[in-house]
Amino acid sequence: MMQLCKKLILSLFVVLNLHLFSQDQPTFEDMSVNKDSLAKILSRYAFKDFYLPARFPAAFIDKQNKVYRIPYEETILAFVDLSAGEECKYGLAFGLKGMYVNNAGLSTSRGPRYISYTVYKNNELRQIIKKELQIEFKAIEIKRLEKDDQATLEKILREIKSKLLQ
Repeated sequence: MMQLCKKLILSLFVVLNLHLFSQDQPTFEDMSVNKDSLAKILSRYAFKDFYLPARFPAAFIDKQNKVYRIPYEETILAFVDLSAGEECKYGLAFGLKGMYVNNAGLSTSRGPRYISYTVYKNNELRQIIKKELQIEFKAIEIKRLEKDDQATLEKILREIKSKLLQ
């Protein structure tokens, strides 16, 4: 009887862990946006720490799968570096299935997060605190961006929602 209880508890623990891990990963149900349409929107903007694929920092390329948990099959079309230095440890990446965020430790939702376009379509973009944007309960920490760059990033996010997620 004790052995059976241990197996049930272990099984429940494994299922819970898989569920918690998978909620921050893309699923086949997540909507994808059109690559050309997203690229067109993203290519219209520029600011200091905003990168399109031809200019991705080597540090981001090295960290995109491990630190940001971006699946290998995902196509990333832009990256915003929100790190203090040039290590690309914190930031926001725009993929075809959603946005991949890695926030610093003081954020309301620190660590790597995935925000699907499905979730974004059904939730508003809000400014919380002074240095974070929020979609659903997932924050995008923007504390290192200049005020104008913060406004530009917000424009990008709003344009993606209004033009691609209808």
